[in-house]
Amino acid sequence: GALVDTRTIIARCPAPLVPLPSRGCGCGAHLEPTFRADDAAGFEVDFEALRRLPAAECQPCRFAYHKPSAGNGRCVPQQWPAIAGTSVCALVVIVVLMTFVRCVYLRRLLRLAEVERESAEKDRRIRQAVTGVTTLEFPLAVMPLSKLREQGRLVSYEEARDAGALRFCDTVESAVAFAAGLPVMFVSHQWLSRHHPDPKAQHYPAILEAAEA
Repeated sequence: GALVDTRTIIARCPAPLVPLPSRGCGCGAHLEPTFRADDAAGFEVDFEALRRLPAAECQPCRFAYHKPSAGNGRCVPQQWPAIAGTSVCALVVIVVLMTFVRCVYLRRLLRLAEVERESAEKDRRIRQAVTGVTTLEFPLAVMPLSKLREQGRLVSYEEARDAGALRFCDTVESAVAFAAGLPVMFVSHQWLSRHHPDPKAQHYPAILEAAEA
């Protein structure tokens, strides 16, 4: 008889099997058999026996598994899920670190701003204190002893001012010059009523006596 080149023989496979390069039958790409591959290994070359077998069932590869070519092998795990999982974890770690660094940076900025405000307030108080030594925020009002005698009693600032019984020093220099030429006595006393500093003349004699001493 005539010789047949078996290399050109293509297996006739029952559905859902497909011909394989090894002249056997198996599941297509991205499909795996529901039976073990080694159970069908003996039938890949015996075409007649394979045709007598009931059609094998194929199932799709599970998630994260693949089979790039047809055959009776099992689907194998893909690499991308592990890489993707690692990338997601790395991204989460990076986001957490960036959030932490940002919080630390913002807290540091707030602390620096607070320190700057405290420093500015301290400088303002120092300048105000220095200015207070060399300037008068309010005029210095003094009453000559003769005017105190003429009043015959303690009167309010407004009444003494309107009566012309006060002398004013508007600057530190004028106050220093005034005190250098005349003795100055500072008197602090409590008002003894709501509308008059000394309604019953209780403080006036003591203040006059002290001033004349």
